[in-house]
Amino acid sequence: MSRPEPEADGRGSDRREALVRFIAVCVFLVPVSIGALFGYVAWTHGKLLDRQFRVDRDGVAITAEVSKARREIVRHQSTRLGDGETRASSTSEWCRMAVTYVPRGRAAPLLKEFRLDDASLCQRYKAGDKIGAKYVPSAPHLMLLDESRLDATWYWLSIALSALFAGGPILLLLRSLLLGRRKG
Repeated sequence: MSRPEPEADGRGSDRREALVRFIAVCVFLVPVSIGALFGYVAWTHGKLLDRQFRVDRDGVAITAEVSKARREIVRHQSTRLGDGETRASSTSEWCRMAVTYVPRGRAAPLLKEFRLDDASLCQRYKAGDKIGAKYVPSAPHLMLLDESRLDATWYWLSIALSALFAGGPILLLLRSLLLGRRKG
């Protein structure tokens, strides 16, 4: 007796079609997910830039006093990659700084803490040192140090990468759907 080919009853063909659809969905979702992550980065960076622009527009220059400046170092462990290679361990550094300032019209000073990407600021400033800053008088909690400025380049780069990774596959999907309708 001869056995029927798996495709003869349609089950093998259905399995193959399901596998192809699964792979197509994964190929679509991976770059869209990466694009969504870049979109989230752009959104969070945009909120910080918005605060910085507001302080620049409405802010008043003041001198704040450093109450503590501490360098923080995080050591990342080495990892073994799938091909047997070992990625070397690395470190990340930043400066955790707390400053006090007295807004106009207030008797008590306010305390503000920052995590600054430039770790060298903790070497330049010690407790008791003065540092330039700006705050918004109508919202005294909105205060930025002169040396903690954000660069807008990363915001625009994140938007571009989000559009590339998320927008590209979506546009290709829409194009293929439109072409499929014209043929069908």
